Parts: sequence; C-alpha cells; structure tokens
Amino acid sequence: MQGRSSIMATTADLLLITLVNSSQPLRVSELKRAIHGGIQKKEVNTLLYSLQDRGLVERTVENPPLWSATVAAASTVVLENSDNGNDGDQGTTLTRDEHTLVIILMEHGKEHGLSGGSIAALVGKSVALTNKMLYGLERNNKVISRSRTNPPLWKIRSTDNYPTECRGSSSSDS
Repeated sequence: MQGRSSIMATTADLLLITLVNSSQPLRVSELKRAIHGGIQKKEVNTLLYSLQDRGLVERTVENPPLWSATVAAASTVVLENSDNGNDGDQGTTLTRDEHTLVIILMEHGKEHGLSGGSIAALVGKSVALTNKMLYGLERNNKVISRSRTNPPLWKIRSTDNYPTECRGSSSSDS
C-alpha cells in the first residue's frame, strides 16, 4: 500500500506543476489527460481536494469545477537541494520546467528511460528546449542518459537528491 501512496504523491506533484504552468483554469478531465498518469478521475479529484486543503489550488463554483494553482503553489514547485538536508554538491535550484522533467522521469522513466521527444510531448515543450534542459540536468548530476541508444534515453540518476515528497515509489530502488 505504501507504493501506491508514493505514486499518488508524485501524481499530486504532476497535477500541481500542470496547474502552475497553465495559463487558465483546467477541468479534471483536462488535468487527467495532461499528466498521462493512467489514474482514475476519482483519484485526480481526491488529489485536487487534498491540494486545495493545503492551499495550493483553487476550485471554481462552476459545474464541472475548474481548478487553478494559487500563488503559494508557484513557490512550492521550485526545488532547492538545501531543503533536503544534504550538503548538495552543486547547490543548484531547479526551475519549474526542470522540476517537471524530474517528476516525469520519476513517474514514467524508471525502468528503461524516456527519449527527449517523449519527455517533450509529456511536458508540452519543444524537443530542442527539452534536450537543452536534460543536458543541463545531466551536468548537475540529476539525470543520466544512455547515449549509446539513438535517441538517448534519460533516467533519474538518484532520487536521494530530492525531497521525500518528490521521490515517488522509486526511492527504494536506488
């Protein structure tokens, strides 16, 4: 059961990131489609109400309701290595987009990795921009690529560099 709650925590992060990056409020069905999580609409609703209780998202009174991120949510999306108690060799701060890539790799690229094109499709960014961010994350020892494949496949180097709530179910695999 613990694995399920870890996956749900990662999905909550994806929902929050999607809402922070969205220029307009979204319906549950749009959020479900945007995160490609393969979870039920009921689970998305549960996560959204949990995020609402924490003051990270707002719900409109429309039917169906539209969801948007609060101002407080934008500040929680940026990760800092210093927050997790490690000394952090680089001390770098991940941007919102880099955080999104990390979460997607934790969620979808655990086993075999993902290509830059697949990641770009999931985050809604160009392949060129996504690859630029991935190579930057690789220089900061956040991700690794299997460059022997064409195109390279990307994976998380280790989830130990990230706060517990962002580690997902792969934290015991490292």
